[in-house]
Amino acid sequence: MAAGKRIQTIRQLFNAREGIDLSSLAISPLAAGHPPLQRGANRGRSVPLAPLMRLYWQHIGWDQDTGVPTAQALQELGIEESAIPTTASIHEQSVIPSKSLEE
Repeated sequence: MAAGKRIQTIRQLFNAREGIDLSSLAISPLAAGHPPLQRGANRGRSVPLAPLMRLYWQHIGWDQDTGVPTAQALQELGIEESAIPTTASIHEQSVIPSKSLEE
């Protein structure tokens, strides 16, 4: 459980740092029953995603309004915010020096 919570929190922190709208990281509206299905076992049912996402964020220790992991959650999980790489630093580290075609 703790490993999964750490992974999710690091992922969320990375996405927030990169400017991704955290509320957009939800399941498809159709899968949540928007619009409700007309046939089958889930006919007429829908799931209110926004309130459930806020409850999940609060339960896991993230800000319930923004989805950003709180300082307390990071501390409890032993995560140093500065240890989370940015996209730019990932690209800088993965660049393979190009060789000249003449070699």
